[in-house]
Amino acid sequence: MQIPDTWAKALTEALRLSPFNSKQPNYPVYSDWKLTPKAIAVYSRLCTKKVVLPEEFANNPALARSIIECAVRVFLNEEYYQTKNNELEAARRAAAIFWFGTADSVIIDSPREAEFLQEVVNNYQKLRSASK
Repeated sequence: MQIPDTWAKALTEALRLSPFNSKQPNYPVYSDWKLTPKAIAVYSRLCTKKVVLPEEFANNPALARSIIECAVRVFLNEEYYQTKNNELEAARRAAAIFWFGTADSVIIDSPREAEFLQEVVNNYQKLRSASK
């Protein structure tokens, strides 16, 4: 099953509303999503087949959103399948992959990460409710 566009859009916005704070000073981040150059390179390559530079990503909000929404759709589709169609767990795991590069329970169930991911899921639920 292909997840609905409304799910990908809601999770994309929930991730923007809840950027992960790595607490690493002087670590450059770009756009409303506060992504590192490495994440921008990975997601832009996944979705556009080319690497978008951080400055271009930061200065073109429409491009940034389209790349992030594409990556979120890929992660959410896979996690929806992996969780046997559990939408909220799929959203939590997709957010973990987006921010941490993994949905490994050792990482995502640790207190700080679990609390953060719950905030993302709460925002996702609010946005999904508003779009119904």
